[in-house]
Amino acid sequence: MILDPASVPERQAYRLMISAFIPRPIAFVSTVSRDGVDNCAPFSYSMGVSSHPMVLGVSVGDREARPKDTARNILDTREFVVNLVTEEIAEKMNLASGDYA
Repeated sequence: MILDPASVPERQAYRLMISAFIPRPIAFVSTVSRDGVDNCAPFSYSMGVSSHPMVLGVSVGDREARPKDTARNILDTREFVVNLVTEEIAEKMNLASGDYA
């Protein structure tokens, strides 16, 4: 398949990129804001970058031209936890993907 990236709509490009690497674990990222507000959000766009040193990449996009809470919290506090989703918590993780602002 030959694809011109400039001609692919943003949403379609996202779907293509996340489906290109299967299976992929979902990174369930938990952060705390400067004000102490807990935040958990799932990200399907994550990957192992290096094993030495151990580096995991998670792509956190913007929402309506503003950083998502996860990105803002990480930039403010420099702390976050990446949890891998198991079958037992998959449904609850899916609930966390909603917009609660």
